[in-house]
Amino acid sequence: MFYVIREAGFDIGLRPEPYVGSVPIVSGEIAEDFAFYLAKSEQIPSAVMLGVLLNNVEPFVSASGGVMIQMMPGANEHLITMIEDTIAHAPHLTTVINGETEPDDLIKLALGDIRFEILDEKEVSFECTCSMERAISMVEALGRDEVAAMLAEQGDAVMNCGFCSEVYTLSKNDLNAIISRA
Repeated sequence: MFYVIREAGFDIGLRPEPYVGSVPIVSGEIAEDFAFYLAKSEQIPSAVMLGVLLNNVEPFVSASGGVMIQMMPGANEHLITMIEDTIAHAPHLTTVINGETEPDDLIKLALGDIRFEILDEKEVSFECTCSMERAISMVEALGRDEVAAMLAEQGDAVMNCGFCSEVYTLSKNDLNAIISRA
């Protein structure tokens, strides 16, 4: 089985438990199995390409990358067919990825002749951006009534960051301050 655990809303207390979805493994290739999961569990037609270039020297990963294309509702069926065909005939990403490969190189590989526009670029990093200020703003976003109920039922609010496991506790005074600002 292929399991996906997503903490949507979990980090701000909207869901008590992470969402867990699963589908049978169809090929053993992570990209294909993830695309199958997206199509079956989330009903989003998707194409996923992943690659990792390994070497014999530590660190063992020289380069890695991937492309995920998801179709918007009402997408042109001809474009979907073109993308499926392009991806089916594309070389495996492991043979393409190296230290010089740029994101648009991977997009061109996946889209072929389909024109595209890059709207934004961001560096990818695995660092946590949580803070007490963000925890407070997340609780504020719940609204006055929800915060008042939290105060009455629990007396405080405790949030655990799903990324770095930092624990943030908002005291009775913190919750009262949020209520008074609302």
